[in-house]
Amino acid sequence: MIRRALGISVVLTSPLGVPAVLDAHWKLWPVLSLLTLGAFGTAIANVLAATAAGRMGATTSSATAFLIPVVALLLGVALRHEQVAILSIAGAAICLLGAWLVRRARIAETRAIEVAASRS
Repeated sequence: MIRRALGISVVLTSPLGVPAVLDAHWKLWPVLSLLTLGAFGTAIANVLAATAAGRMGATTSSATAFLIPVVALLLGVALRHEQVAILSIAGAAICLLGAWLVRRARIAETRAIEVAASRS
């Protein structure tokens, strides 16, 4: 199902990029960087997300998405010395709260299952 959707999206969006590809000046290092980023950054992340969904369930594994903006904010400050707005800090706090709530619900669910199993 997902492969079909991805295939359809490629067919529908590819014609939009053809003029830019034809006018581009290709160099080896940027092309290799792009392929590496696609293979390692995107492909491995998708495989890990699918594996996590299979092992932990979709809800719990999707909670990791809450951490992406927080990590990006921290890396921006640490590595690029970016200025952070108060709204960004509030957004990061909300993301962390969401991840904590999902984790808390998962722990409560696990405890409820253990209690039910011990009673039977």
